[in-house]
Amino acid sequence: MIALSKPRNTSGEWRSMTGSLKIGLVISGRDIMSTVETIIRSIRKGVEGLGKDGAVVGVSGGVDSAVVLHLCQQALGKDRVLAVIMPEYDSDPDSLRLAKQISSETACQVIPIGPILKRMGVYDYFKIVPFQTHVPYRVKSNYVQRMFKDLDDDVYLKFLKNNLPERLKSSVAYFRSKNRIRMAILFQKAEEINYAVVGTINRTEHLLGFFVPFGDGAADIMPIVGLYKTEVRRLAEDIGIPREIIMRPPSPDLIPGLTDEMILGMSYDEIDQILRSMANGNDLKDEGGDRLKYIKEILKVAERARSLLTPQPKELLE
Repeated sequence: MIALSKPRNTSGEWRSMTGSLKIGLVISGRDIMSTVETIIRSIRKGVEGLGKDGAVVGVSGGVDSAVVLHLCQQALGKDRVLAVIMPEYDSDPDSLRLAKQISSETACQVIPIGPILKRMGVYDYFKIVPFQTHVPYRVKSNYVQRMFKDLDDDVYLKFLKNNLPERLKSSVAYFRSKNRIRMAILFQKAEEINYAVVGTINRTEHLLGFFVPFGDGAADIMPIVGLYKTEVRRLAEDIGIPREIIMRPPSPDLIPGLTDEMILGMSYDEIDQILRSMANGNDLKDEGGDRLKYIKEILKVAERARSLLTPQPKELLE
């Protein structure tokens, strides 16, 4: 368990890890609707400031993109929002189903990117099973999960340090290529109709560098970057996002069977408690100190990734 001792001033330590980023839109400290209104206002201001006519959102079937899509619809009207769904051969079928469900009230395009990735040789970087592009998702998922159990708990930190086991190094090209192809398509679709690309990175992902630079980390606007992952879930409940999407284990859906928390080695509840306490200047005492030490190390190593994220309006970050 994580215990809080008497608060002390750790602002210098926090700033050294996170640059100038402040506490952000912390829902627990303000009314939910006030937070929603701030984000909606930021989306509207951002789109208008760029001289754009609407917003394009990449929809994955997860809670972050569902929340962003809903807030864009509230900010601009459903007729000025385009949802784009981009499944590939290793995508979870539930992702496509839920993405279509959440996009049913706005213009939506489904663009399969599997053929593009195959022609690029992306699936050759991470051979899961023979005839990978034709094998059922469950088979691939089970295989990857068994393989992942053999890896160390700090695999994400090793990834940030470019210190993955030799057999996994090419997998970086495998999963990052998917996000970068998706982002290229989003910008293409946006520029066809003079829309802005609205990203879905939350505060927890931002601080941990848990995104692909020039992939899902690239957008014209990042409206929920001030909210921790656990706050996005809470907001989703209040604005009526379907329960199945909210309760679904968060996953980048880039490698079959792997969830965010499997990759990070901790739950978002644990991570956000540590991040929030650090931001508030509390002194954390962890049993053995391993989890706190692990998060602090990630924050330091992820600094470069954070610097590559789309700059955001001041009101979302303080």
